[in-house]
Order: sequence, then structure tokens, then C-alpha cells
Amino acid sequence: MDNFYHQLNQTHKNLNQDDYKKQTANLMNDALKHIDKLDHILILGAGNLTDISIDFLCAKFNHIYLTDIDLDSMKQALEEIEDHPNIKLIQMDYLGLDEIHFFNAFFDNLRIKSRRQIEVWMDQKINQILKHHFSKAFNMKFDAIYIAPIYTQLLYREVEHKLDALVLKGLSLEMKDFILSYLLQKMIEIFHAFNQEIINLLKPEGVIFVASDIFYLTDNDFSLHVKKHITNQKLMDEIYQSYQNQYGMGLGDYGLNDLINYFNKIDQSWLLWGVQSHQAYAVQFCILKTLN
Repeated sequence: MDNFYHQLNQTHKNLNQDDYKKQTANLMNDALKHIDKLDHILILGAGNLTDISIDFLCAKFNHIYLTDIDLDSMKQALEEIEDHPNIKLIQMDYLGLDEIHFFNAFFDNLRIKSRRQIEVWMDQKINQILKHHFSKAFNMKFDAIYIAPIYTQLLYREVEHKLDALVLKGLSLEMKDFILSYLLQKMIEIFHAFNQEIINLLKPEGVIFVASDIFYLTDNDFSLHVKKHITNQKLMDEIYQSYQNQYGMGLGDYGLNDLINYFNKIDQSWLLWGVQSHQAYAVQFCILKTLN
């Protein structure tokens, strides 16, 4: 798993994320401007830190906990920062997939021809995932939690990647589509369990900063329209609602919307993330506080 996500992080390493970092730092600073300094912040999905303003975090928090399955990328990124005594790195498998040997067993069970048997096996493994509590790795609650765009990276994308490789070795496209369709239905439960862990780690008066990639943008008409109007929040919300009405929700939507249900949404912005040549992601960046 860590190798897959290391390769994924490396593809993002040289992207120009300066505008995104400045924008998110400004949004966070506005939300915390009434507070001089906070004690602890937890970062989920830190990756290679290209889209996180470490300078801002160090200025605003006494202790910064960076977590990701890809420990090497975090280490490499911190080598470029001279002084970081208040930063702690933690390698973390948020869903406990290695613990339950998910992918080893996954490949073994693909030899089974019965779709029903695959459903039963997947249900068993997903039940194990739902019982995994990454929050137990901490003996504290946090003043703030920052969630990078990782909802689309939790389980589904890696399964899809591995199935694509297996199709080249003889797995039928019908079986691939069946597995992904079944898993997609289950991702709602997985996101809910993941978000409950976040809620458990937040202090009652804490704040959550969450980014979720909603649209993958290229150079088609829809993408160009979104890129052109990304700073027009009202129009972007209308574009988003129209898209949802036509196509339904995606992974990023499911994860973010489930989390929002438990908080007051203090602020929301549309931002471009991962910009390169003709590609980018349209991200919803939200600031959430506990319901009164």
C-alpha cells in the first residue's frame, strides 16, 4: 500500500501548489484570527506536503502531527525544512487494510467465480475495516484537524488500479465493473466510519479544515467553464448542484457531505488543486465547527 501511495504522491510532487497553499492558509488564518496560538493540530493525508503551508502551521500551532500511509514522502519533504522540532511524523493506515491483509486476500478470492461469493468475502473484509479505529493511536484530542483531499484515495482508487492490472492478465471487464460497483456502494459506510474517527479526535470547541476533490478537470468545455469561474462561489455552487442532479455524487462528495452533517459549516470556498498544464482538480475547502 505505501508503495502505491508513494508513487501517487510523487506524481504530485512537482506541481505548482503555491496559490492553493496561500489560499488555504489565508482561509484558516481568518478562521483562527481571534486566537494567538493553539496547541495541537492533526493533518490527515499529509503526503509530500506540497499543498500544506508548514510555515503557517508552525506559526499557529505548538505541535503538528503529520500523518500519511506514505512515510517516505513526508520525510523527504521535511528534509527541505531546516527547523521543525514541533512536527511529528506518523505513518498511518487509516482503514487498517494492511492489518487485515486486504489486498493479499483480495487477489486470492478473485479466483472464485461466483459473484455472490465475492460479495460475501467483501462484506466480511469491509466489516473488519469498519471496526478499525485509527483514533486509538492518539492519547489526546486536537484543537484542529486538517483533512487533505484523500476521500477519493481511500481504498477505491487502489482497488481500481489493481483491477486494471489484472484485466491485462485475463480478468474480465465484467468482473472488474461488478467489483467496483459493489465496492462503490460500500464506500458510504467506510467514509462514515472514517469520519467518526475524526469526530472522536476533535476537542468539543475544535475546528476542522477539510478539502475534497470534487471535479477532475482537463481541457473539455465543462472543465474550462469550471476553471474560468472557480472564484465565483455562487456560480460554482450552481454548477455543482446541476452536475449532481445529472450525474449523482462521487467519492469526494460522499465523504465530505457525511462529515458536514455533524458540524456547522463556517466557510466554504472552491479552489483549484493539483494544477498542471491542462489538468487540475476543483476542490471544495470547508471550515467546520461543532454543532451548538
